[in-house]
Amino acid sequence: MDEPTKPKSPQLGEWGLRWLIGSIGLLFLSFPLRCFDDATELVPDHGTVMDSMFALSGCVAAIGLVVIWRSTSTWTIVRRLWYTPLVAAVSFLAVFVIAEQLAEILENRLDFPPSKTRTYHDALLVITRAYRTEGKMAHQSIQTAPLWADIDISRSDYDFMRQQYNPFERGTDYDHLRSDGYYCAKVTLQQAGAAIRVLHAGSGALPKGSIITCPLSFDAYTHIRADSVLVPSVVDSPKI
Repeated sequence: MDEPTKPKSPQLGEWGLRWLIGSIGLLFLSFPLRCFDDATELVPDHGTVMDSMFALSGCVAAIGLVVIWRSTSTWTIVRRLWYTPLVAAVSFLAVFVIAEQLAEILENRLDFPPSKTRTYHDALLVITRAYRTEGKMAHQSIQTAPLWADIDISRSDYDFMRQQYNPFERGTDYDHLRSDGYYCAKVTLQQAGAAIRVLHAGSGALPKGSIITCPLSFDAYTHIRADSVLVPSVVDSPKI
């Protein structure tokens, strides 16, 4: 007497499997790309490009919904209802992260051609506030003025800010710190025409020791004026 055959377990379709592997692969690809993203561009604003990357990621995620839904036709409805949007979300995140990094790398190359780019060392950026986040992806960041930027810093630099006397800081929250121009970031600035960027401040944190208390002789250093003009110091001659 023949034994009854066991029912086959639901399988993910071929295209669904390819889609999942491709999405995860893109996420892993974003890590080596970080090595090529070593600058934060302050001006010009490329917000329109980021909006386009967001829209592109949304379209890819919508296609992913269809692909995964069809590839899980042998699954139960309940399982398909949670798995399909999960993979679509991964697709959205993967495409957006990769597209954003590639766009930033390309923007920096186009806006700062070597022949027209001038470099200013030990320039100062005024810090308005600093904060830190907890968890596995814990990091510390500063926000700058007059041009706004959100730049990661080292833990030792953040602790330096906490340990110094700051007349503007009255709170006890370790994760948030007011500066109001009391602290500065000593950075390398580059200018090409109207474009300005901070080097060594891309996907990674600024080098250790970049945070100082703003000197009384602030105007003797290269800095950014309120009208978004880079003001070179007398002692720091630009290097082409």
